[in-house]
Parts: sequence; structure tokens; C-alpha cells
Amino acid sequence: MASDSDRIFGYSRKTVLLEASRIAYAIAITGMVTLLVGFSLYWVDTELLGRAEPVVGVLLLILPLVLVPGLYSYDRRHERDLIIADAVMKVIRPIVALIRLFRGVGP
Repeated sequence: MASDSDRIFGYSRKTVLLEASRIAYAIAITGMVTLLVGFSLYWVDTELLGRAEPVVGVLLLILPLVLVPGLYSYDRRHERDLIIADAVMKVIRPIVALIRLFRGVGP
């Protein structure tokens, strides 16, 4: 049985750390998506957007409010732990390997 020192707010330490990492990944992924969308809108000609520019700006503000809870709940409903983190690592590892290869460090 776990002692009181292994519990945080009545939950096991493993559960608290798992939920905290889920929230952190959801916020990080949402931040990157929002930055990518924001920077791509910066490079788009404003005449191309026309009257839709304010709407796109509002959507850019709403995106994090929807994406963070969505990613968190998606990750929470799957049986495997940290399914989003696993997917992110599958994307990042090849990129890191390419960077190391181009820098001459090796795989």
C-alpha cells in the first residue's frame, strides 16, 4: 500500500505526473500549432484575406481554447498512456536524426 508521502492531493504520484504531462503536451502542441498558423498568416498577403482577416484573427484566439481540452480529452480516452506524446516523438525523432546527420554528429 502506498504511504502518504507517495500521494499528492489524495492521488498517487504516478497519476498526478501522468495527468500533468498530458496537460503539458496538450498545451505545447497547441502552442506550436497556433504559432505555425499565426506565422503563416503573417506571410500571407493581407489583400488575399480581405474581409476575412478579422474572422481569422478571432479563430486564432479561439483555437487554443478548443485545441487544449480536445487534445487532453483525446489522450485521456485512449487506453495507452500518453498517446499524443508517442505520436509527437515519432515525428520528432526522424527530424532530430536528420539534424544530427547534417551536423556531422551521426545518428
